[in-house]
Amino acid sequence: MSAPREPHLPPAQAPWVAERGDKLRITAVRTFLTAPQGCPYLIARVETNDPGLYGLGRASTDGSVQRP
Repeated sequence: MSAPREPHLPPAQAPWVAERGDKLRITAVRTFLTAPQGCPYLIARVETNDPGLYGLGRASTDGSVQRP
């Protein structure tokens, strides 16, 4: 028997808006595959409708890579 689940919370509203006054939106996700020293990596760039505002992330299929 498992513990009862907590009720789902509604999505939170973003605490910011884009410079134009529009809601901030993701406009593109670009991926780059690399393999430095034979270790496969995927780098992701998440772009928004706010000029100059973007995020970067990484992933690896090699289980030996750990987050710092």
